[in-house]
Amino acid sequence: MNKIQGIILDVDGVIVGEKIGFNSPNPHIDVISKLKELRNKGISISLCTAKPHFSIGTIIKDAGLNNYLLYKIQYKYYCQHTSLKLI
Repeated sequence: MNKIQGIILDVDGVIVGEKIGFNSPNPHIDVISKLKELRNKGISISLCTAKPHFSIGTIIKDAGLNNYLLYKIQYKYYCQHTSLKLI
């Protein structure tokens, strides 16, 4: 059996939804808890979003992520390590 080493999660409409106070503007607390749990098990977590990178700074901070962030600006994809300061 293969061990999962990392996952890439879409933020828009998956981790963050449209239910104000439940999963918007930030993920539900249970989602953050699971992200922390996976991270503590040594599973790398990368987030993918079409929004500006600073819009997911709270998720990165709350879940203690220190991997890579993938984001798109005008049809171009960018990759940034989350340990870099998000403005």
